[in-house]
Amino acid sequence: MSVGQPHSTLLRLVAVTASRVASRRAGRLRQAAAVILSAACGISLAGCAGTATASRTAAPAAADGVSYSALSIGPSHDGIAVIPPSEIAAASRLSADPLWIAVTPRYVGAALPDIQSAREIGRVGTARLWIARSTKRGICLLEFDPSQSANPARAHRVVAECGYRAELPKGIVMLNREAGGRNVTTAFGLVPDGVARTFAHFGDGTATAVTAARNFYSFTTDKVVKSITFFGRDGTPITAIKIGATS
Repeated sequence: MSVGQPHSTLLRLVAVTASRVASRRAGRLRQAAAVILSAACGISLAGCAGTATASRTAAPAAADGVSYSALSIGPSHDGIAVIPPSEIAAASRLSADPLWIAVTPRYVGAALPDIQSAREIGRVGTARLWIARSTKRGICLLEFDPSQSANPARAHRVVAECGYRAELPKGIVMLNREAGGRNVTTAFGLVPDGVARTFAHFGDGTATAVTAARNFYSFTTDKVVKSITFFGRDGTPITAIKIGATS
């Protein structure tokens, strides 16, 4: 599921499965059902949702032998400031910096990022990426990219793609399509420990291998992405994401 603050009057919390595609203002594709959250996050400013309080431990998330060691590497709460809704107006005057607004979501089934567990795992161009635990015992991939804002100098919005415990073996994928009519897609993804590479499959029938390090991988392509796959630690083929013909 994806959470983040779109450029509109209300925050939308978008629930998606690992087989769906994240979308945002810069052209991110979404196939999702939106649930309106608190109007306290009405300024298009920052990521916004509740944060976990019970799951803040040093151990990486694990289910049936699946783990993500990047969750225990480096400082926690790494680079993302958490602010209450009362500080939104003041924060909107600050220079670009990733912010997360701590509010209580109305959708109790939502998988949200535990910001306190976030570890930065990569920088790709102007984008910063983090791994974090989700409130549903899964993992989250968080992105902050000021270049996608209408006002990059005052950008604060963090976008998060989160999963549930049962989805840990699949990892997490974000697909961002570049704005301006260019057919360029950037993929960010998380894979479990023991996965050294993923395979991107394209609409023209070709495929390419993408190296993964510290549970993270990324690639940019001008081809249509149809699926991303990898092999689990035991050799089992796993589909991280599969995009239908209408995507």
